[in-house]
Amino acid sequence: MNWGKIIVITLAIFGVFIAGMSVYMLASPQDEYDHDYYEKGLNFDHDYAKEENVVKDNAQPQIQIGTDNVLISFNTSAAGTIKFERPSGTQMDQTFQVAASRVIIPLRKLQQGEWQLVFDWKSNGRSYLYQHKIMVP
Repeated sequence: MNWGKIIVITLAIFGVFIAGMSVYMLASPQDEYDHDYYEKGLNFDHDYAKEENVVKDNAQPQIQIGTDNVLISFNTSAAGTIKFERPSGTQMDQTFQVAASRVIIPLRKLQQGEWQLVFDWKSNGRSYLYQHKIMVP
């Protein structure tokens, strides 16, 4: 076998490899990045200050997971939102409104598994942001 045939075969294999990688890249999902990346970067200082307020005021919500529901208790009356985010997919995310010092969320509204809770509320004129992971049985 001469060198000309080896070079042509090598280039053909390389061309097939490049074509295969191109098809793979075009077939992959387009939404594998955070659409709010830049907005979150601009709001980082604001969110960090709200997280620091939770630590300074010792205002972490108490979370109790029962057999039928999730009980969330705040130190004082709160107004805001609780977002249940599913790490495995955003289509199952749910948001609940808070307008009292205690919130009861039925477990039938939530699928089994891991959930990231994002609390964003105001109490006594101060803003708070707190995140916590739970496992729903």
